[in-house]
Amino acid sequence: MYPIGIPNCYNKTMEKFSSLDRFIDKKTTKEDAKILLADISTDLTLKGKEPLDYEIEKSSEQIEICNILNDYTNKILNKYGIDNFDISPDNIHIFDSRLQSEGMDIGGQFIAEDQSILVRNSGNKLSFAHYLSHEIIHLKSHGTVQVIRENSESFDLDFGYRSGFKMKSRDGKREFFHKIDEALTEELSKEITQDIKKNNNPIFQNQIKETDEVCEGFFVASGSEDIVYAERFKDDDPRKGEYLVFAEEYAYVEERRILKLLIAKICQKTERNYREIFELFVKGKLKGNIFELAKLIDANFGEGTFRKLGEVSNLDDNKEFDNFVQEL
Repeated sequence: MYPIGIPNCYNKTMEKFSSLDRFIDKKTTKEDAKILLADISTDLTLKGKEPLDYEIEKSSEQIEICNILNDYTNKILNKYGIDNFDISPDNIHIFDSRLQSEGMDIGGQFIAEDQSILVRNSGNKLSFAHYLSHEIIHLKSHGTVQVIRENSESFDLDFGYRSGFKMKSRDGKREFFHKIDEALTEELSKEITQDIKKNNNPIFQNQIKETDEVCEGFFVASGSEDIVYAERFKDDDPRKGEYLVFAEEYAYVEERRILKLLIAKICQKTERNYREIFELFVKGKLKGNIFELAKLIDANFGEGTFRKLGEVSNLDDNKEFDNFVQEL
């Protein structure tokens, strides 16, 4: 049998309540797959609301920020013809301690297996909103769970078969497009954060004001566009003796640069504008349909280019990814 693909999972009120949109298993009927997807989604979403060890209680402002970003990300979904997908603040867990993944400090993490978001408790509200918006975008992107069967009696559920633009092979052993997915996620997160600053949202006013003042005094205008927030060091900060100010940049700098170069190359070949091609990538990330983009790339750069792009954009080192795009 061909793998079964089940459309969006909804509850009885027809509202989407999980990041999982499809359930794929060659031995499961369409009807059973739909039931399994609903059951799995319900269980994981409830599990994601359970308090975690060492998480801190959210302040009223942090809850408000959670709701603000839920609205912002829903507007992005709506733009691409996707209904609202509301995330409860209960599925967002805040930690004072450092978050790490693969030995690296991180600002946040989305965990598909329990539909939860972990986010670092930044002392700056703009920074917190930036971390959180990135992870909410991951959660609200297209997701597919697949069944991997070792034999007739044992199987595993792979929640990362599709996670946004990122995807895996059917045996779950190979991954593709990881860096492109992160670059897209961060570009969308940057758009949200910059819009928050542009509109001078009241909850962030003090941070916005200081960021503008510091950027005006220490960064050229073009350089300030890639800064999440900036602040002066307090008198009791031990770093003040060596530095005057601190600035946090948007993440995935190299990955975003290479993605922009890739889009520019596609624009040059197809005579289409940058935003149109960028939105094709975002559409693939949010809705799961990558065929239009894959066909466009292969038609203009040669058969197999899209697959090779998936391979090189998943390597640890950006060098091969960069070289491949440079040579297109």
